Amino acid sequence: MNLPRRSILVDTNVFISAFKTGETKSTELFINLIRDEEIQLVSNEISLKEYEKYANKLGPKSELFFKIMK
Repeated sequence: MNLPRRSILVDTNVFISAFKTGETKSTELFINLIRDEEIQLVSNEISLKEYEKYANKLGPKSELFFKIMK
């Protein structure tokens, strides 16, 4: 039986926390969300602009997440 996927919008503050200081619980959360097939990460234009702004400042891992969200 296929259950509907849960949609989750990640707050920008959590995004920054996940990538600002290396591996954190927030980073672990992101990895788990990306890997979980029952979860669909969603976004909107405003969030995407904020993710992009900080991804450019926070480095490769945050840039990768931004590409996944886009």
